[in-house]
Amino acid sequence: MQGVQPIKLKEALKQMDAQDESGLPIPFQVSFYPASRDFKNFKRIRLPKAVRCGLPRQHQKSKDLVGVRPLVPGKHIYSVPIRLITEFNETPVIP
Repeated sequence: MQGVQPIKLKEALKQMDAQDESGLPIPFQVSFYPASRDFKNFKRIRLPKAVRCGLPRQHQKSKDLVGVRPLVPGKHIYSVPIRLITEFNETPVIP
């Protein structure tokens, strides 16, 4: 990724909420690490096409999570820790 300007986390979160003219969410690519205390399964998750959605009920009170739904049938909604987002639309994310 030589020569790609990083994007601020605040701007990436703003772009996640973007909608097209008809009010539908605009798909984006996102990579992140899950919030896990188990380091064996601590691997980066990459979603090539996803949209922002609501959080599952058990995480709704958290301000550090965003709900992301992959546009692939059969996949579940991810509760993504905003501080662990590493890439947004093929661009590195910085705090």
